[in-house]
Amino acid sequence: MSSRDLLKKQEKEIREGWFKNHEATISPPDEICLLTWGEPKTIHYKIWYILHEAHGTLMVYGDLGEAIYRWHGGVNFQGIASFNLDYFHGKTCASELGRAPENYEWDEKEAKRTIFEHFKYNSDCKGYKKFKDSYLSKTLHNKQEFLHQVHQDIDIFGYDAWEWIYGAGDVIPVRCQAHLIGIKMACEWRYPK
Repeated sequence: MSSRDLLKKQEKEIREGWFKNHEATISPPDEICLLTWGEPKTIHYKIWYILHEAHGTLMVYGDLGEAIYRWHGGVNFQGIASFNLDYFHGKTCASELGRAPENYEWDEKEAKRTIFEHFKYNSDCKGYKKFKDSYLSKTLHNKQEFLHQVHQDIDIFGYDAWEWIYGAGDVIPVRCQAHLIGIKMACEWRYPK
């Protein structure tokens, strides 16, 4: 499954599972806006968003983690709802995983898919058989274990491996995706077309 397919699958689960019965409460437009996104009478998957519109700072906290996102200039919830996930993720200035661009989760399947794609499009790499034998059958539990194995076998990946191998397996955190989907769904709920 590609990372885009994984994101679509996660979005469907967030929208139809996590956020199925959520409602939005947005304070009157002001310099500071508060958006509460959650199912009434429970805090399950509830998120609070505090947006300083004029300064482009969004603080998110609740049942799906904490993060701060920052833009240079004014922004509002409807504007944020129009952003794609890659752009939104790039605006992370603080979260449990750090700040953009280093705040990724690691996914073993995505790492293997990335390496497979590398071999598929770089026929000058002679290490595909060794990769297939060494990596596809192994379970690599985390990025450090993966990179340790890669360092031992760096010659099979080709001369440019150092330029791309460290990003193999990096995926946008599902919490970041949930933060954005919450805003999108709140705006859909509050401002129907």
